[in-house]
Amino acid sequence: MGAIISLGVLLAAIGLTLTAIIRSAAEDNDGPRRLTVNGTFQQGFEVSWFVPCDGGGQFNRGWVAGGDQRFFDRYDQLRREAGGDARMGPVVYAVIDADVTTRLPPGQRGFGHLAQGDAELVVVRMQMMRLGECPAPTPMAGY
Repeated sequence: MGAIISLGVLLAAIGLTLTAIIRSAAEDNDGPRRLTVNGTFQQGFEVSWFVPCDGGGQFNRGWVAGGDQRFFDRYDQLRREAGGDARMGPVVYAVIDADVTTRLPPGQRGFGHLAQGDAELVVVRMQMMRLGECPAPTPMAGY
């Protein structure tokens, strides 16, 4: 009887160990996720931040590390139209498809300048961009 209990305990321990190994391997293979996000973007001296309009559903503030040149060309066009500070561009509202990384490499505290972001974005495609903030939420019908 004692041998059966010991065997059961051993099998349970092996099962927990395998589950932990599989979970760890899955997390290690977590690469960027392709997301469509809408939010504000601003670029300038030590700034390249994208802040989602939904208040951080997938991330709170992402460092835009590069990607689709049309995104940056459009931003430069709006920057020229807006005028203003040469060191800091205007806030724009944008809808983009991006590869979003939220898992930090070992030893890294965050993404972007002074590690202040909780995500890194590589823009894959710009759907739209205009000067301004996130649109106001629309109330649901009947409320």
